[in-house]
Amino acid sequence: MAHDAGGWVDYVIASDDPADPALLEEFRNLAWSYGQLMQFIVADPANINEETAAKMDEAQEAENEMQARIAARGKALRDAGHAPADEAAFKAWRASWVPLASHIGNDGPLPEA
Repeated sequence: MAHDAGGWVDYVIASDDPADPALLEEFRNLAWSYGQLMQFIVADPANINEETAAKMDEAQEAENEMQARIAARGKALRDAGHAPADEAAFKAWRASWVPLASHIGNDGPLPEA
């Protein structure tokens, strides 16, 4: 059974197509890169400028394109009769992201501004 937070990526995680791990790795690397950009921007108010705004726009475009690719691949797998990842498989995939998020001090809700 799929987990509660299921989505198109679950179909890609569960896929046995050799090309799909590369897509997931690209997705992970894009997320890591975005996180690094955000960490740089918030490290110093001087980093909030036109150059970083342009980089944020580029990163958002890349994220939108990646999400579209994940959705298209997930839909294709679903339509071909593949099952989505179960909770254990999803958690195993997410566990591979732990080094990317290990610098985050608070993984809960952000405080009110």
